[in-house]
Amino acid sequence: MKVLKFGGTSVGSAVAIRSVREILVNQEGRIIAVFSALSGTTDLLSRLLLLASEKNKEYESVIEEIKERHLSLAGVLLDSDSYDGYLRSLNRHISQLNGILEGIFRLGEVTIRSTDLVLSFGELMSLDLMEPVLK
Repeated sequence: MKVLKFGGTSVGSAVAIRSVREILVNQEGRIIAVFSALSGTTDLLSRLLLLASEKNKEYESVIEEIKERHLSLAGVLLDSDSYDGYLRSLNRHISQLNGILEGIFRLGEVTIRSTDLVLSFGELMSLDLMEPVLK
């Protein structure tokens, strides 16, 4: 069994994602694919943590930027049914992320645990995009 890990640059554009798809389709035997957050997403999520902990509502516009980057790629890569499913999934992630960041904003502090949780959303959103791309 092979384990193939694709970093952020490998899933950072439609061209890169299509290349990843070709690599995976052409593998023989069983494989496990691991995907990082889209290129730049982890940096934006880190920025969210900083802004929210500083009680800066600008974090809300950064969340929208993350959402738009993902939707832009999905619009290029997915058919309409897959796009609709991805949109529902992405909206759930964004809603959860908003709730966590609102808590950080109200407390004015961020913990190691909340940092790990917020940063994990990058991989979750990436994986949810890659799943229909690979079908």
